[in-house]
Amino acid sequence: MPSSSDNQEPALVFSELPPHFLRLIRELPICPEIENASARLFPSPSEKGGSKLLEDWNLYVHPDLQSHFMTVRQIVQNDLERIRSDQTGSSFSVPYAHMDAWVNALNQARLAIACAHGLTEEELDALPSPPDSQDPVSSAVNRIHFYGQLQQILIEQMETLPPSDPDDETPPF
Repeated sequence: MPSSSDNQEPALVFSELPPHFLRLIRELPICPEIENASARLFPSPSEKGGSKLLEDWNLYVHPDLQSHFMTVRQIVQNDLERIRSDQTGSSFSVPYAHMDAWVNALNQARLAIACAHGLTEEELDALPSPPDSQDPVSSAVNRIHFYGQLQQILIEQMETLPPSDPDDETPPF
């Protein structure tokens, strides 16, 4: 259940998380499917092999994207190190300054999971299965839906934030 944080750094707090959801959240920055989804996360800008565009892409763009993706996952990992647990469940906060990184990491995971399991549009549109499903496809669809819900919450929260200062040179992640 999201709420606003009262500590010094403005943040969105997720609290009373059941163990299953907490496990999915902890998996986010280390989502194993990401390593095998390079073609989906870093699609070629051109169908022609060996073109100058493709060479430049691989030399200049791909390494920066890869670095950016790793950086946002590290931000998420750092935020998750502050998870607190008690008798009502677990909670963690997403600082407002990190929301872009979270949305990016969630998107990476969703794309990678869909790619790794070869999910079709019909499977992705299916209703989620019970959380304890042992079927790998159902489990993958559930993860994608859960991460999508988190993305939606973060994006809705981001839309309520005041515009950032255009002179601020702090990176958005």
